[in-house]
Amino acid sequence: MTVLKRALGTTLAAGALLLTVGALPASAQAAVTGQAVFVGNAFSGSPYLSNSSAYNSAHAQAMAAGYTDAQCSLTKAPIAYRITPTLWQSSAQITCNA
Repeated sequence: MTVLKRALGTTLAAGALLLTVGALPASAQAAVTGQAVFVGNAFSGSPYLSNSSAYNSAHAQAMAAGYTDAQCSLTKAPIAYRITPTLWQSSAQITCNA
C-alpha cells in the first residue's frame, strides 16, 4: 500500500508541475528581436474589403511571429487596384522592430 501511495503521489506532483508550466502567461515567452517585414495580399469584390483584408493579413502574420502592436507600423498602406470590373486586389506591408 505504501508503494502505491508513493507512486500516486509522484504522478500527481508531476502532473501538477506540467499544468503549472503549461499555464505560463504569453508574456513569459521569449521576446522577438530584430526587424521583420510582413506583407498581406487580398482580393475582393469591394475595394474597402480588399484593403482591410490585406492589412488584417499582414497584421495577423506579425502578431503570430510574436511582435506587439507597439513594435509594428504600417509601411505600405493598402490601395485597391481593379483587376476586373468586379474584382479588386490590395497589398499592405507592416514593418516590426524589436
